[in-house]
Amino acid sequence: KMDIAAAFENKYPSHLHEKLKLREEKARAFLPAQPPFVYHTQAPIHGASNSLIECACAKVTIRDSKALGRYVVATETIQIGEVVAVERPYAHVLLENCLQEHCYWCLKLGYSWKPCDNCVYAMFCSNDCYKEAWHSFHKYECPILATLYALEVSKLPLLALRIAIMARDRYTDILEGKYDNPAIPSPFYKSQRYQEIHLLAANTSLRTVSDLFSKAVTAAVIRYIVQISSPLHAELVGDYRVFDELVMRHLQTGPTNFHEISEAEDGGDEKGFNPSEIGAGAYAFLSLFNHSCDPNVVRHCHGAQIVVRAIRMIHKDEQLFDNYGYHYAMMKKTDRKRVDSVCLVTCYKEFLQSANFPFKVRTDYGCNKQRKNCKKIFFNNR
Repeated sequence: KMDIAAAFENKYPSHLHEKLKLREEKARAFLPAQPPFVYHTQAPIHGASNSLIECACAKVTIRDSKALGRYVVATETIQIGEVVAVERPYAHVLLENCLQEHCYWCLKLGYSWKPCDNCVYAMFCSNDCYKEAWHSFHKYECPILATLYALEVSKLPLLALRIAIMARDRYTDILEGKYDNPAIPSPFYKSQRYQEIHLLAANTSLRTVSDLFSKAVTAAVIRYIVQISSPLHAELVGDYRVFDELVMRHLQTGPTNFHEISEAEDGGDEKGFNPSEIGAGAYAFLSLFNHSCDPNVVRHCHGAQIVVRAIRMIHKDEQLFDNYGYHYAMMKKTDRKRVDSVCLVTCYKEFLQSANFPFKVRTDYGCNKQRKNCKKIFFNNR
C-alpha cells in the first residue's frame, strides 16, 4: 500500500493508474492468509510501578553517595528472572551499516521502506515514523549526514549531536543554569525528559588532556558542519553557546553512560543466536547501574526498548550491578583493569579485585592414545 501510494504521489502515468489499483486489490486479497511479521517479542511489563522512577518496578530506588554518585539499590528482595525495568531511550542512533535494513525511527527490521525525501540514508517503515523523526531531529541532521558519514563520525558523536538537537527547546533553561543541580532532578525520574540525561556523569576531571582535546576537536568539527549546512543554524541565530556545551558534554557522558542496542542474529546450528549491534541509545535510568565484572542483572533489547532482569536473587539494600562488557569469566584481571582505566569504570566486587579469574584450566575430552575403537572418556585437568 505504501509503495502504491508513493507511486501516485510521484506522478505515476495516469493511463496506468487502473492497472496499479488492480494490483493493489489482488495484493489485499492475500493479506488475510499472510501471518503478521513480528520483528521482536513484546517487551514484558514489570510488576507494581515505582512511585519515583517512571520505567522501574517498585522494588528499587535511587541513592546518592560521594564515592559512588547515584546508584540503584533494592528496597526489597528481587527474585531471579524478575523484571526490574523496561526503558525507552531519550535518543538513539542507527549504525550506518544497518540503515538499509532497519527503520530510522523505531528500528524495526523490514524490506519495504518510505525513504526520506531529502537524503539517501534514512528509511522509514511508515509515514508516522517519518514524521516523528523529521520533527524531532532529522530535518536538522538530514543535510549533513553525508558529510558526517564521509568523515567516519562514529555512533557516540552522532548520538551527542542528536541529543543536542532534540534538547533545543531546553536551551534557555540550560543557559539559566536550571539543570546544574546534580541532585535527583525532580520527585519523579523520567526517561523521556532531557534533564535526566543532562545530569549523567561526564567524569571530566578524570579524563586526560589528550582525551579532552580529541573530544573538543570532534565537537568543533560537528559545530562547523552544522553552522554551514544545517537549518539549525537559523534557529540558533548565531548563538552556539548551549549547543557547543551539549555536544562536548555528551561526548564525555557517552562512553560510560550510553548503551548498545542489539538484536539476535542467527549464527547457525552450532552457534545459535548471538547479539548483533544495530545502534546506541541514551537511557537515563539504565545509566545509573554501576559496573561489575560479576553483575546481578542482565539487559535484553526489544527494538529500542531495553529490559533489565535479575539473574541472581538481590536482597534488600543490595546494589544492582550491570556489566559493561568486561566479565570476570571472560577476561583476565589485568585486561579488566586496563579496560577500567580507559573506560573510567570500576568493579565494586571485592573478591574479584583479588582473584585472577578466569582460572587457567586445561581439560581433555576422550582418550589421548591413538587406538582404534577406544571409547574411554575422561576429564584430565592439568
